[in-house]
Amino acid sequence: MRRDGEKLGNPIAVAMAETGEGMLLMLRDTNPAAAIPLLQSAIAALEKIPIPDVASRIRRALSQAFKESGDRESALKELRIAHDVFARLGSAGELENVRDEIRILGSRPPPRISAEGMGGLTGRELEIARMVASRKSNREIGDALDISARTVSTHLSNIFAKLGVGSRGELTDFIRESSLQQES
Repeated sequence: MRRDGEKLGNPIAVAMAETGEGMLLMLRDTNPAAAIPLLQSAIAALEKIPIPDVASRIRRALSQAFKESGDRESALKELRIAHDVFARLGSAGELENVRDEIRILGSRPPPRISAEGMGGLTGRELEIARMVASRKSNREIGDALDISARTVSTHLSNIFAKLGVGSRGELTDFIRESSLQQES
């Protein structure tokens, strides 16, 4: 396939051949280190075309090769890149698979959507999100804003839905990574 792809000048065929060879090295020959350069080359070719969905699926395999080679950080880096692509594309199933793989590696997944989602928050929601990032309880937030803890909980449900986060911890990470923790 590689030879025919090169002969025809078809970068997709060459990338798929490299992916297949890399997967064989990893799965059949149990040589993940040898698979890494082939998978990286396939990803680069597919991103150049661009075919981000397929490239990100191959990134998951590359992450596995890094993990099996003992390079956890590189494995996480590849998964985070795939996570961002699947979030932008709205590929919910693939996104959940990547999030599960990040958790298996002992790390917290990033928010389900990118920082652009912050624009969808109201001023009150942003204020509450910042207070959550400052480790305030619903009761403390309610007291500070003169609203009930139940109203704070409703705001948090809306914030979680808008940002695609599933917990206070993920919201806190999102706020910190977005540099929105404190206004000057």
